[in-house]
Amino acid sequence: MAGRALWQEATQIGSREERLNFFKSQTVSRLKELTRVAEEWATPWCVKMGSKDGRFPDLSEGWYRRY
Repeated sequence: MAGRALWQEATQIGSREERLNFFKSQTVSRLKELTRVAEEWATPWCVKMGSKDGRFPDLSEGWYRRY
C-alpha cells in the first residue's frame, strides 16, 4: 500500500542530510495518514476470509475466487 507513496521523491534528493530530513518530515505524516485511512476503511484479510476468533472454516477448492 505504501512504498513509493511514502518515499518516491527521496530518490531525487542528492544529500544524505536532506533525504533524512525528508523522511522525518514527509514520510512520517504520510504513513500516519495511510494508517488512518486503513483503520477507517480496510477489512483485515482474516475477517474477509471468514475467521471467527482466529479460526477459519474449511476452505473449498477455488476459495480464492471470492476473496
